[in-house]
Amino acid sequence: MALVQPPHATPDDAFFWNAVAAGRLALRRCAACGRVQQPPTPLCPACGADDHETFAPEPHGRLLSWVVPRHPAAALPEQTIIALVELTCGARLVTNLRDAGPETLRMDLPVEMFVDTLDGVALPQARPAAGVLA
Repeated sequence: MALVQPPHATPDDAFFWNAVAAGRLALRRCAACGRVQQPPTPLCPACGADDHETFAPEPHGRLLSWVVPRHPAAALPEQTIIALVELTCGARLVTNLRDAGPETLRMDLPVEMFVDTLDGVALPQARPAAGVLA
């Protein structure tokens, strides 16, 4: 049984999942006021406009929060860290944090995003920025 379930794209977020499947990140912002819309919505929550554009965000950000699930212990092949990451553009993503142990984590830890395939599903992932834990 696969541990990773493929995303169920909607008309609002299909662009995001299509970009991830192609190995890159894409976000949406309001064409009227510039507010980043994550998660994407039909109307801008700031100004109500329905015109938006996609853009490639810088893949850098910071760790805001994390959790290390403990149950069921046998279901995960390795230690998993689920993280809330804020990108430099202000968007927040819930993702897996890789290449770090819980003992090395701290608030505002610089991270970088990348796309990896897990169980045949392309997903955005985060890891500590280069040289941060060295």
